[in-house]
Order: sequence, then structure tokens, then C-alpha cells
Amino acid sequence: TVPAGNTLTIQPGVDVLFDADVQFIVQGSLHAVGTASDSIRFLKGTASEWGGVRFSGSDSSTIAFARITGANAIAGGGMSIKARLGMANSVIKGNTSNFGGGLVCEGTNATFIACTISDNFASGSGGGVVCNSATTVFERCTIANNTASGSTIVGGGVYCVGGLTKLTHCAIAGNTATYGGGGLYVRPYGLLQKTTKAVVTSCTIT
Repeated sequence: TVPAGNTLTIQPGVDVLFDADVQFIVQGSLHAVGTASDSIRFLKGTASEWGGVRFSGSDSSTIAFARITGANAIAGGGMSIKARLGMANSVIKGNTSNFGGGLVCEGTNATFIACTISDNFASGSGGGVVCNSATTVFERCTIANNTASGSTIVGGGVYCVGGLTKLTHCAIAGNTATYGGGGLYVRPYGLLQKTTKAVVTSCTIT
């Protein structure tokens, strides 16, 4: 855990290995910025899986040139984001969850630039990404080969419910949902059917 009011800085080239099935909880701030030739990796060690990165609280975090793989959680397999986050040139791959296989953004602002979100699995909606009442921005990202599986499950690549999601110059490719929205599914929020907005500009959905 990174406690509230504290900042953890992870240097380029560091592997964060999880030898137990635990979550990495960030209540303060995480600054994990690698380089193109020396990335930072969050992955399972001797454990068969780990609990993903969980952001909460009022601080902002920054991740770049990082890789998050092999995690499993109830919501947001690789990442659960309930605090401000900027992420660039990173990979979220091979994670599993009941809801949001790769990541869940909920009630916050998050920006992803030149990231790849691929090969994640959800037994519920949002194989790759769930945007839940958040302002989420994706620029030059690839969201590919994610799966949302179940009889009434939607949003293989991206599932948007509430808030604003912006996708610009992104590729959404090869994703699968059992029921609808193989690439992208947008729906109103809650019993009052509050508006959900998705702005898709210069993207390929295939």
C-alpha cells in the first residue's frame, strides 16, 4: 500500500513481482515512469496471479513505459482507477476480471496516450475497458483481442456507462462480446437513464 499523502517513485527497469495473490493499493501517489528501452513491469512472481493495481484517494499518479500483466480481480483485472491518472506508452495485457478485464475507470479523470490494452478477459461486461461515470481519454491507443463472455454480456473492447469517454486516433480491433458491442458499447447510466457520452474521432473499429 502507498498511504495517502505519500508518493512512491519506481525507477526505470524495475520489475515489481508479486509472490502472493495481493493487490497493489495506491491511496497516495505513484510515479512509475520507465523509458522506451527500460520499462517498468508489474507481474506475477511465484504466485499464479496477483490482484492488480488499485488507485483511490485525491492524489494524481503517473505511469509511462510500463507493463501490467497476469492480474485478476473482481473489478478491473489489471487496474481499478478511482483517482486521477495519466498513463502513456504502456501495456495492460492478459488480465482477468468479472467486470473490466483490463481496467475500470470509475468516477475520476484518466488519460491514456499510446497505450495497448489487449488479450484481457471479463466474465461480465467490458473485456478490455469499463468507463463508469468517469471522464476517460484515449489517444493513439490500441484496444485489441479482449473478450467479454456471458449470455447478456456487452462491450468486448470498451464498455461505457455514464460520464464521458473520448477516443481519438485509436484502433479497436478483434474484440468479442457474447451479446452486443463487440468493439464498443455505450449505454445510459442507472435507473434515471442519465446520459453517457462517447466521442469517437478518427478511429478504426474492426
